Amino acid sequence: MARIQALDAELLRRPDYEFSTLWWNLRKVSGYLRSHAGYLVNYGRRHHKGLPISSGIAESAVNQVVSMRMAKKQQMRWSDEGAHLLAQVRVHEINGDLRPRAVPIPFRPPKPISDAWLDGYEFGEFMKAA
Repeated sequence: MARIQALDAELLRRPDYEFSTLWWNLRKVSGYLRSHAGYLVNYGRRHHKGLPISSGIAESAVNQVVSMRMAKKQQMRWSDEGAHLLAQVRVHEINGDLRPRAVPIPFRPPKPISDAWLDGYEFGEFMKAA
């Protein structure tokens, strides 16, 4: 950020610099960097610590799994919307955004299936009627 600000200060001394394309682009870049500073990865620091700086292997594995499940020849295939929603849930889980509810939802057992419509029929009669 300091380098961008120094460049901007240097260029401000030039006539017609303000409101030029370069001026607008520097404003956009510096605004983006300021608002996303907490999310940007310092790849140089990661490299010096011996940490991975690429997610290519993980992305390749995810692409392989997703493309297998999205293939039209699969019997149990994901819809586009289903795959998108699953990915969103997984991201929220990894980020720690999914937490237990403050008020648990009470468990309601399913209603028993009523066989009242079969009353009065013997098995053999039912089969004859069908």
